[in-house]
Amino acid sequence: MASDRLPAGPASLAFRIASSAVFMLLSGIGYSFAAERAPAPQRVPMPVEKRAWLDRDTDGVHDLFRDADGDGVNDRTGAAYAHRFLWLDSDGDGLNDLFRDADGDGVNDLEVAFRDRDGDGRDDNVLDYDADGRNDVTGLAYTRGDLQGNRHGYIAEGDGSVPWVDEDGDGLADDCWFQGEIFHRHGSRGGGSAAGGPRQGRKSGAGGAER
Repeated sequence: MASDRLPAGPASLAFRIASSAVFMLLSGIGYSFAAERAPAPQRVPMPVEKRAWLDRDTDGVHDLFRDADGDGVNDRTGAAYAHRFLWLDSDGDGLNDLFRDADGDGVNDLEVAFRDRDGDGRDDNVLDYDADGRNDVTGLAYTRGDLQGNRHGYIAEGDGSVPWVDEDGDGLADDCWFQGEIFHRHGSRGGGSAAGGPRQGRKSGAGGAER
Protein backbone atom coordinates (compact mmCIF):
# COMPACT_ATOMS: atom_id res chain seq x y z
CA MET A 1 0.00 0.00 0.00
CA ALA A 2 1.44 3.36 -1.07
CA SER A 3 2.00 5.91 1.66
CA ASP A 4 0.09 9.25 1.44
CA ARG A 5 2.91 11.09 3.06
CA LEU A 6 5.42 13.05 1.00
CA PRO A 7 8.80 11.41 0.76
CA ALA A 8 11.49 12.86 2.89
CA GLY A 9 14.42 14.52 1.27
CA PRO A 10 15.23 17.53 -0.92
CA ALA A 11 12.03 17.25 -2.99
CA SER A 12 9.86 17.43 0.13
CA LEU A 13 11.80 20.43 1.45
CA ALA A 14 11.47 22.26 -1.87
CA PHE A 15 7.73 21.60 -1.88
CA ARG A 16 7.31 23.01 1.62
CA ILE A 17 9.32 26.15 0.75
CA ALA A 18 7.29 26.70 -2.42
CA SER A 19 4.00 26.24 -0.52
CA SER A 20 5.05 28.75 2.13
CA ALA A 21 6.04 31.27 -0.53
CA VAL A 22 2.68 30.93 -2.30
CA PHE A 23 0.83 31.31 1.01
CA MET A 24 2.78 34.46 1.95
CA LEU A 25 2.21 35.93 -1.50
CA LEU A 26 -1.53 35.34 -1.36
CA SER A 27 -1.70 36.69 2.20
CA GLY A 28 0.14 39.83 1.13
CA ILE A 29 -2.22 40.38 -1.80
CA GLY A 30 -5.21 39.96 0.48
CA TYR A 31 -3.77 42.37 3.07
CA SER A 32 -2.96 44.93 0.38
CA PHE A 33 -6.47 44.68 -1.03
CA ALA A 34 -8.01 45.09 2.43
CA ALA A 35 -5.77 48.09 3.15
CA GLU A 36 -6.82 49.75 -0.08
CA ARG A 37 -10.47 49.16 0.77
CA ALA A 38 -10.17 50.39 4.37
CA PRO A 39 -11.64 53.90 4.82
CA ALA A 40 -9.20 56.64 5.63
CA PRO A 41 -9.48 57.99 9.20
CA GLN A 42 -11.54 61.17 9.34
CA ARG A 43 -9.69 64.32 10.31
CA VAL A 44 -11.35 66.34 13.04
CA PRO A 45 -11.53 69.94 11.79
CA MET A 46 -10.13 72.95 13.56
CA PRO A 47 -12.67 75.26 15.27
CA VAL A 48 -12.71 77.66 12.29
CA GLU A 49 -11.36 77.33 8.77
CA LYS A 50 -9.55 80.67 8.89
CA ARG A 51 -8.28 82.02 12.20
CA ALA A 52 -9.67 85.49 12.88
CA TRP A 53 -12.17 87.27 15.09
CA LEU A 54 -15.45 87.68 13.17
CA ASP A 55 -18.39 89.45 14.79
CA ARG A 56 -20.40 91.26 12.11
CA ASP A 57 -23.45 91.84 14.32
CA THR A 58 -21.28 93.13 17.21
CA ASP A 59 -23.04 90.96 19.77
CA GLY A 60 -19.76 89.95 21.39
CA VAL A 61 -19.91 86.37 20.06
CA HIS A 62 -17.87 84.89 17.21
CA ASP A 63 -20.07 84.45 14.13
CA LEU A 64 -18.56 81.08 13.19
CA PHE A 65 -17.61 79.47 16.51
CA ARG A 66 -18.74 79.07 20.10
CA ASP A 67 -18.92 76.16 22.54
CA ALA A 68 -21.08 77.38 25.40
CA ASP A 69 -21.36 73.97 27.12
CA GLY A 70 -17.77 72.87 26.45
CA ASP A 71 -18.67 69.55 24.84
CA GLY A 72 -16.14 69.83 22.03
CA VAL A 73 -18.81 70.58 19.42
CA ASN A 74 -19.06 73.92 17.63
CA ASP A 75 -22.48 75.32 18.52
CA ARG A 76 -22.57 77.24 15.23
CA THR A 77 -22.07 74.23 12.95
CA GLY A 78 -22.89 71.19 15.10
CA ALA A 79 -19.55 69.64 14.17
CA ALA A 80 -16.88 68.34 16.55
CA TYR A 81 -13.62 70.27 16.49
CA ALA A 82 -10.03 69.49 17.45
CA HIS A 83 -9.31 70.26 21.09
CA ARG A 84 -7.29 69.00 24.04
CA PHE A 85 -9.39 69.94 27.07
CA LEU A 86 -11.11 67.22 29.11
CA TRP A 87 -14.80 66.71 29.88
CA LEU A 88 -16.08 66.74 33.47
CA ASP A 89 -19.70 67.27 34.48
CA SER A 90 -19.74 66.57 38.20
CA ASP A 91 -23.18 68.12 38.83
CA GLY A 92 -24.93 66.62 35.81
CA ASP A 93 -26.07 69.95 34.37
CA GLY A 94 -24.77 69.15 30.90
CA LEU A 95 -22.02 71.76 31.12
CA ASN A 96 -18.31 71.07 31.18
CA ASP A 97 -16.89 71.99 34.57
CA LEU A 98 -13.42 72.46 33.08
CA PHE A 99 -13.85 74.38 29.83
CA ARG A 100 -16.52 76.53 28.19
CA ASP A 101 -16.34 79.21 25.54
CA ALA A 102 -19.65 81.04 25.24
CA ASP A 103 -18.27 84.02 23.32
CA GLY A 104 -16.19 81.89 20.96
CA ASP A 105 -12.83 83.58 21.42
CA GLY A 106 -10.97 80.32 21.96
CA VAL A 107 -10.21 81.06 25.63
CA ASN A 108 -11.76 79.27 28.60
CA ASP A 109 -14.51 81.35 30.23
CA LEU A 110 -14.03 79.59 33.57
CA GLU A 111 -10.31 79.96 34.20
CA VAL A 112 -7.31 81.73 32.68
CA ALA A 113 -4.42 80.44 34.79
CA PHE A 114 -2.09 77.88 33.21
CA ARG A 115 -3.65 74.43 33.53
CA ASP A 116 -2.35 71.13 32.17
CA ARG A 117 -4.67 68.36 33.37
CA ASP A 118 -3.60 65.75 30.83
CA GLY A 119 0.13 66.31 31.36
CA ASP A 120 0.97 67.06 27.73
CA GLY A 121 2.72 70.32 28.59
CA ARG A 122 0.10 72.47 26.87
CA ASP A 123 -2.32 74.95 28.36
CA ASP A 124 -5.84 73.47 28.53
CA ASN A 125 -7.43 76.92 28.86
CA VAL A 126 -6.80 78.06 25.29
CA LEU A 127 -7.66 76.30 22.04
CA ASP A 128 -4.31 75.53 20.41
CA TYR A 129 -4.47 71.99 19.08
CA ASP A 130 -1.37 72.25 16.91
CA ALA A 131 0.64 73.88 19.73
CA ASP A 132 1.95 76.70 17.56
CA GLY A 133 1.46 79.30 20.29
CA ARG A 134 -1.52 80.89 18.54
CA ASN A 135 -5.21 80.67 19.36
CA ASP A 136 -6.93 78.28 16.92
CA VAL A 137 -9.94 80.62 16.67
CA THR A 138 -8.59 84.15 16.66
CA GLY A 139 -5.01 83.51 15.62
CA LEU A 140 -3.73 85.67 18.48
CA ALA A 141 -0.35 84.75 19.94
CA TYR A 142 -0.55 84.04 23.67
CA THR A 143 1.75 83.36 26.57
CA ARG A 144 1.38 81.38 29.78
CA GLY A 145 0.72 84.62 31.66
CA ASP A 146 -1.62 86.20 29.08
CA LEU A 147 -4.08 84.15 27.04
CA GLN A 148 -5.45 87.32 25.40
CA GLY A 149 -8.91 86.43 26.67
CA ASN A 150 -9.95 90.04 27.15
CA ARG A 151 -9.28 91.05 23.56
CA HIS A 152 -12.48 89.72 21.98
CA GLY A 153 -15.96 88.62 22.98
CA TYR A 154 -18.51 89.67 25.55
CA ILE A 155 -16.80 87.64 28.29
CA ALA A 156 -13.66 89.51 29.31
CA GLU A 157 -11.56 86.59 30.50
CA GLY A 158 -8.71 87.78 32.68
CA ASP A 159 -5.25 88.39 31.33
CA GLY A 160 -3.34 86.77 34.20
CA SER A 161 -2.91 90.01 36.14
CA VAL A 162 -6.55 91.13 36.49
CA PRO A 163 -8.84 88.23 37.47
CA TRP A 164 -12.13 87.59 35.69
CA VAL A 165 -14.84 88.31 38.27
CA ASP A 166 -18.54 87.45 38.01
CA GLU A 167 -19.92 88.04 41.49
CA ASP A 168 -23.58 88.17 40.40
CA GLY A 169 -23.30 84.93 38.42
CA ASP A 170 -24.87 86.29 35.23
CA GLY A 171 -22.17 84.83 32.97
CA LEU A 172 -20.63 88.23 32.26
CA ALA A 173 -17.55 89.70 33.84
CA ASP A 174 -18.54 92.45 36.23
CA ASP A 175 -17.06 95.12 33.94
CA CYS A 176 -19.47 94.02 31.16
CA TRP A 177 -23.15 94.80 31.01
CA PHE A 178 -26.18 95.24 28.76
CA GLN A 179 -28.05 98.52 28.76
CA GLY A 180 -31.26 97.75 26.90
CA GLU A 181 -30.09 95.99 23.75
CA ILE A 182 -26.58 97.46 23.80
CA PHE A 183 -23.64 95.50 25.18
CA HIS A 184 -20.92 97.45 27.03
CA ARG A 185 -17.47 96.45 28.20
CA HIS A 186 -15.34 98.92 30.09
CA GLY A 187 -12.06 99.83 28.43
CA SER A 188 -10.03 99.88 31.63
CA ARG A 189 -9.29 96.16 31.17
CA GLY A 190 -7.53 96.82 27.88
CA GLY A 191 -10.38 95.48 25.79
CA GLY A 192 -12.22 98.72 25.11
CA SER A 193 -11.97 101.23 22.32
CA ALA A 194 -8.77 102.97 21.35
CA ALA A 195 -9.76 105.91 23.53
CA GLY A 196 -10.15 103.66 26.56
CA GLY A 197 -13.92 104.00 26.79
CA PRO A 198 -16.51 101.23 26.85
CA ARG A 199 -16.81 98.87 23.89
CA GLN A 200 -20.37 98.55 22.63
CA GLY A 201 -22.28 95.99 20.62
CA ARG A 202 -25.87 95.03 19.95
CA LYS A 203 -27.24 91.94 21.65
CA SER A 204 -28.62 89.12 19.50
CA GLY A 205 -30.64 86.07 20.39
CA ALA A 206 -27.52 83.92 20.15
CA GLY A 207 -25.51 86.27 22.29
CA GLY A 208 -24.76 86.32 25.97
CA ALA A 209 -26.95 86.76 29.00
CA GLU A 210 -28.68 90.03 29.72
CA ARG A 211 -28.29 91.79 33.00
